[in-house]
Amino acid sequence: MPVTNRTSECKPLVELPEYAPSETSRVVVICKNPIAGRRPAAKPAEKLSECLAHFKLVPREFGNLKEATDFASECVGRGELRAVVGIGGDGTASAIVNNTPPGTPLAIFPAGTANLLARQFHYPRKPSAFAAMLARGRCARIDAGKVDDRLFLNMLSCGLDAVVTRRVHELRHSNPSKGHINYRTYLRPLVEALKTYSFPPVRIAFCPDCQEDNSGQSNRLACGEKSPRIQPEKGISNGLGPYCRGTQEIETSRKAPAENPPSAGSSCADQIPPDDHGGNPNSEFSASSHGLVHDTAACRELVEVSVRWGFIFNLKKYAWGLPLAPTAVVDDGWFEFCGFQKSSIWSALNYVLTAQLGGIHRFLPSCVYLRARWFRLSAEEPVEYQVDGDPGGFLPVEVEVVPRRVTLIVP
Repeated sequence: MPVTNRTSECKPLVELPEYAPSETSRVVVICKNPIAGRRPAAKPAEKLSECLAHFKLVPREFGNLKEATDFASECVGRGELRAVVGIGGDGTASAIVNNTPPGTPLAIFPAGTANLLARQFHYPRKPSAFAAMLARGRCARIDAGKVDDRLFLNMLSCGLDAVVTRRVHELRHSNPSKGHINYRTYLRPLVEALKTYSFPPVRIAFCPDCQEDNSGQSNRLACGEKSPRIQPEKGISNGLGPYCRGTQEIETSRKAPAENPPSAGSSCADQIPPDDHGGNPNSEFSASSHGLVHDTAACRELVEVSVRWGFIFNLKKYAWGLPLAPTAVVDDGWFEFCGFQKSSIWSALNYVLTAQLGGIHRFLPSCVYLRARWFRLSAEEPVEYQVDGDPGGFLPVEVEVVPRRVTLIVP
């Protein structure tokens, strides 16, 4: 693997301040994704609203993403927002994060196809239990990823699955009757892609040790090495439970980056169709304003590897729960990368099988498994990528971590 030496130090990552609700924060904005998952979201939204009323919380339902996030942002400004609840899947969660102020409390009622975020945090499927969780108000802050002007919560991938994702996306948007999907929806696009996809090589460049602590002292970590463990902050009760002023420790908490908040943009988000899961590049909360700093030219070294199929993970699992990144930690400020170097159909099946058997794919000679905070993906041939289950476009792209950008209400 070629290594490029650099002489100067890397700049630190910075993060914007978190929204801090008060005891009067009782408004719950419910954003219904009309085409998420297998069935309409109207019925669970109605039941959830009824349950929230029992806890003296005020539900407001929206079927349009822009209307929901605009109203949520207004409630943040008045200190009234309890949470934004997305009734949908991982694409719904990503869209809400991209269009609300940093630190806006978010919870996902699992109604999508894969529901990877909801699965990792064990979000309840019963409206009564979900409403009780919102009333308790346990919060945790997790990392997000950034690609171009878009944030993502789960993963970015390039190669075969990105082609399949794009074909499914075209299918569901070209025919309204096929808006709701399940795992079977992916079978035909997958078979068609396997017949024609040539698995072109993808170059993955990364900086393996870009990290600084709050004091400004260099804190270089090699790939696979863990950051020091610190104690989580304690939650502050506001009458409805410890709510979003402290943080719950998730798996392993790490030291947060120093704060150096930039000024927020002043432009309003353009109209977003209710079935749009992607980030809005014109939003004042787009990823370009999230305070992330990474000076690629200042990295001491860049390492490059070549794969035929690559995944960058923030969460642990993919698709139906395939543990492609079993060592991923959602609040440590690092990505886990998993890449496959063989390109045959039988090799793909072997990767899937060994991943399903407890994540032992990591030990295959043709599997590249590493961790870093920044990646650049490029290819000589056209290669597609996807973000949180939505088409992203074509390589090249640069991907960065935004530490502890997202506030979740968790069980």
